[in-house]
Amino acid sequence: MLKYRIAIFLDGEFWHGYHWSERKERLKANREYWIEKIEENKVRDARSDQKLTELGWTPIHFWEKEVKKDLQSCLRTIDSIVMNTPPENRRSDRRSPTARPQKSYTPAVGQTPCV
Repeated sequence: MLKYRIAIFLDGEFWHGYHWSERKERLKANREYWIEKIEENKVRDARSDQKLTELGWTPIHFWEKEVKKDLQSCLRTIDSIVMNTPPENRRSDRRSPTARPQKSYTPAVGQTPCV
């Protein structure tokens, strides 16, 4: 959400380490590979969040199953952040005359549009 400088992430539980301390103990196949891969993902996520925050953005993360189970709650969270974004942190709607037009998003047939 460019205007409000909000970066929304939908994280898969496996790839981003949901309940990681428990889950990694249950890994059997390619254990070392997956532990290294997912721990790198977690570090990268934290680094990306820090960088976004330094740039004046608000990163928010939802677990994939959270969105599937209760999309309305996720939308309320986003709405709450939007409503509490101070005007000075919002991007101006003015664009320079040389700015490229934004691409519009059209979901594929049968695909539900996301936030």
